[in-house]
Amino acid sequence: MDTEPNKYQPDFDTVSRALVRQGRPAVHPRSGDPEHPHGFMCAYLASDGARCAAGHLLTDVAVDVLRELAGAADDAGVRPLLAAGGHDISFAVDLQMAHDGPTIDFVDEVNAEAWLIEWVDRMRGVARRYGLDTAVLEAELLARQGMTVTVTATASTGLDAGGAS
Repeated sequence: MDTEPNKYQPDFDTVSRALVRQGRPAVHPRSGDPEHPHGFMCAYLASDGARCAAGHLLTDVAVDVLRELAGAADDAGVRPLLAAGGHDISFAVDLQMAHDGPTIDFVDEVNAEAWLIEWVDRMRGVARRYGLDTAVLEAELLARQGMTVTVTATASTGLDAGGAS
């Protein structure tokens, strides 16, 4: 039995805890984009203070740096900050894709509950790919008012949740 801790688990747990509690994606309107005049774009740090997956891995000092860069939403500005914090960039990208994917289809408004349900499915997929325990994710979901999750024991992760509603 492998007892060595998975090096990705702390970041997975941090993002799981933060985004379930936040309950919505970090986005800003696409105003002024001629190709996408409606809808939303994901943001590492939204104007309302919401953070994306990678944003929740950044220290407060790194977030201040992002603010100074006018919220630099490009990967080139964020990746060095993540690396300086000791985070695996490839894994952070996978967490970020779980955050960004569900927001793509929102045109006129962000449906936070719909986003959360799809994001949870994507995070469970990340957990399977990396062999991670979803206990923190599942506990946060159970604690979230109005969210119902079916939890059953499994051999691989200790917890496996059914559909969220």
